[in-house]
Amino acid sequence: MGNILLTLAVGALGAIIALKLKIPAGAMIGSMVAVAIFSVFTGMAFFPNTVKSAIQTVTGAFLGMSVYRKDLKEIRSVAVPAVIMIVGLAVTNLLIGFGITMVSDIDLVSALLSCTPGGVTDMSIICMDMGGSSSTVALLQTARLIFVIAFFPAMMTFMSAHFDKADHSNAAEEKEELLEEQQEEKVEKDRSLKMILVTLGFAAIGGIIGYKIGMPAGSLTFAMLVVATFNVFTSKAYIPMKVKLAAQTCSGAMIGCTMTMNDVLRLQTMIAPMIIIVVGYLISNITLGFFIRKVSNLDLTTALFATTPAGVSDMALIASDIGGDAPKVAVLQIFRLVMVIATFPMMISMVVKFFG
Repeated sequence: MGNILLTLAVGALGAIIALKLKIPAGAMIGSMVAVAIFSVFTGMAFFPNTVKSAIQTVTGAFLGMSVYRKDLKEIRSVAVPAVIMIVGLAVTNLLIGFGITMVSDIDLVSALLSCTPGGVTDMSIICMDMGGSSSTVALLQTARLIFVIAFFPAMMTFMSAHFDKADHSNAAEEKEELLEEQQEEKVEKDRSLKMILVTLGFAAIGGIIGYKIGMPAGSLTFAMLVVATFNVFTSKAYIPMKVKLAAQTCSGAMIGCTMTMNDVLRLQTMIAPMIIIVVGYLISNITLGFFIRKVSNLDLTTALFATTPAGVSDMALIASDIGGDAPKVAVLQIFRLVMVIATFPMMISMVVKFFG
């Protein structure tokens, strides 16, 4: 018990520092790095794997509470782009994953999950279920997220300015409307203890079902689907951000405990996989954006930012700045996140079994 409490304390300290520095997915990354250092130099880090399903359940609940009825209505108008995006990202995921295995000694499960366009926390937790190296996945997913957020928006903005003929005159108005919508959703939430417990109760039901079924990331997937269903009909699903940060901190600590000196020495071998991931997704992003513009009524700005594998609100607001359709970007980004979490682990599991 002493080692568990000490590990949690180290993880919490790392999470606080990372959040203060505004690092993407700071609670998980900070906790992971701090506990990894603690583990490598002392060998005392320990965190029970029995809480893995609970962490998955809370993470799924947070994903589910971001889905609203208006998102389902809006998806009808972007059904074709949504299907193209998911198929394109699945193909990209497989190509990049196999590419990583060719230039490194990373196993196929870890390689495929390292480049899956989901969240750092989500993919790292799922990796634990599938027997891969969660520390490798966390490292490569973090690199992907940082590069995408730092460089992709500027590239997409440049391309939109040169190739898109969309009307940019109402960009400021669209951005203001999007911010107002998000604020209204926050105000409408019932933040009482009762609603928090109800949301966690629905998440727990989904988590237990997913765990009993035994599918990869089952607790996360079913908790997300159950809470999303509840939120679509009520718009009341709510869990405080502190709970999410606590779950991310525990997740980071669990991953950090698996880090060894051998992993540290392997860091230099991660450069080639990182380059493959970033270049692969840049090519995929541009290809999907132009193809979606050609076969649908979406303008290039909207198509490019909708298929950028980064945060929902970040991409929607940046797109609105340069004249894109921010609501459609947000809907497609949410659809991407939900579908990736719900279907990609099963796809990866089948691919790994097929290739032995």
